[in-house]
Amino acid sequence: MPLPTLDVPAVAERHLLALPADTEPADVHGLAVERFPAAAWEVEPSLAPPRRAGGARGLRVLAAPPGLLRLADDVELAGPWEVDDTTAGGLGLPLGCTHVYVLGAPVRRGAVRPPILGDPDGLGRAFPFGVPIGAEGEVLTWAVACARRLGGAVRTADGARTTVLVPDPAAAVDLTVWASVPLPAPVVVDVVDRVTGARARVERATASLGYRVTVGLGADLGRDGTLVVEVVSDDVVPPRVHEVGTVVAHRVRWAPPDPVEAALERPSNAHRFARARATPVVVAVARALLQGAGGLVTDAADLLVEPADL
Repeated sequence: MPLPTLDVPAVAERHLLALPADTEPADVHGLAVERFPAAAWEVEPSLAPPRRAGGARGLRVLAAPPGLLRLADDVELAGPWEVDDTTAGGLGLPLGCTHVYVLGAPVRRGAVRPPILGDPDGLGRAFPFGVPIGAEGEVLTWAVACARRLGGAVRTADGARTTVLVPDPAAAVDLTVWASVPLPAPVVVDVVDRVTGARARVERATASLGYRVTVGLGADLGRDGTLVVEVVSDDVVPPRVHEVGTVVAHRVRWAPPDPVEAALERPSNAHRFARARATPVVVAVARALLQGAGGLVTDAADLLVEPADL
């Protein structure tokens, strides 16, 4: 059944989530319930009946109305609509982003983001006079994470001022393995030693933290930064992770040589090359910890990652 065509003037001052043609509404819903547990379709796109029209040329089947995904009481996602390459280009969207969802949330803006905090997602650039907070901020942060996972983009609207954010999927390096019990420190050290070929150490052990295992990456004294594994009982747990039971976070993080670069929307080539070398190490460590601890894995945005995708 054909998708409805986006009415561009009607969404001129609305936030848009644009995704490639190979994404399905089920993909969007699956990511939505991880951040908004009560998310549900009020109008299911795949079940919406076609509208029929008659006339001199006979009975015609028109496009079905768009779906409506209720994320929270005052937050919704309508779509998908279809846009062709010409319309996508006019909106500033990357070519190939042919499915568009319209975000709805009460507009609420906070303070200007201080430069010292960095702007890895570009929201500070998109809202130079005050970043969205509350429900608007939450749904935009989720939309950026969704676009990063599915290879899409977010077009923000600050009144008549629009900005297109195309998050880099490679920027999401860190992974967390959630389990019901912590792996012992010697086990984690052994995993890191085997994966990196270097000697890991327990850097700190306190009752509040649990413990932290670190190792330098790269041939010459940490050229590519440091791999850090933190094992800690966490009070802040992603909604879908609660099914594990009592949860312990095994956080596998990459600490880059220059932490300032990690806070940039478009870091330097040197940072990106180091990140590309560090990412498979992070994945391999997370995969090994998952085999030992069981449980679930989430990415840097706390969205679930299928073990087969590691």
